[in-house]
Amino acid sequence: MAIVMEREREKRGLTKKELVKLCEITTPYYFRILDATANPSLQVITRISTNLKVPLQDLMLGMKSEDR
Repeated sequence: MAIVMEREREKRGLTKKELVKLCEITTPYYFRILDATANPSLQVITRISTNLKVPLQDLMLGMKSEDR
């Protein structure tokens, strides 16, 4: 999930701070998601997916749409 999050965030020209604000999470929590020490709720994952414009399934499986 972290690889897709960072790839899509960069592709959209968002800073980490901007994505954190859009997703209504804290910066420390964002970094915990990235290093897999957090267990984000479905609500948080959905907000990340929506703000990155990535299908939820692709975000969860760590893949690009064209990889399916």
